[in-house]
Amino acid sequence: MYKAKFRTAYDQREIPVSAVVVAGDPLEVGQVVTVDFYQDGLAVVEAVSANTVGEAKELGSHIIAQSDQTMEYGHIPVEDRDYRYNPEVKASIDGVDPLANFDGFYDSLDAATTELGNGTSGHTILVKLNGKYTKYTSNGSTWSNSNVTAEIKKVALFAIVENDVIVYDDEA
Repeated sequence: MYKAKFRTAYDQREIPVSAVVVAGDPLEVGQVVTVDFYQDGLAVVEAVSANTVGEAKELGSHIIAQSDQTMEYGHIPVEDRDYRYNPEVKASIDGVDPLANFDGFYDSLDAATTELGNGTSGHTILVKLNGKYTKYTSNGSTWSNSNVTAEIKKVALFAIVENDVIVYDDEA
């Protein structure tokens, strides 16, 4: 897992983003991630997949700033007298490579079909149904509902400024 720390953080501002978090293991505060922005201010956040620290620094676009516990999704469970901080940001969509060849967010299947036609085999989209986004996959001739919902959640990020970040391998 590649993490980053700032040399000065002089120009850093926390950026709250509405996003789908794609992760096998939960992301952690300080972890280097890639963020792809889509229409309506929505984004997809994924851990950097790299083999070296240099590659991680090159591929990464943001750093996780806050955990689910300090954002609007959790609380410190004082009723259990457990005051420990949890640095995790849990995935909002499950599965192995859940958004492979992702083509975007759509308000309806009709809107997606109008823009993308029947899609390309193996591509995925997220369609808003009853206020939640549902994953659809194309087989090349039609879009099929995979019955997987993706939670849109607030994620706090720091943008990576090239000369102000030190990237390191947290597992080394």
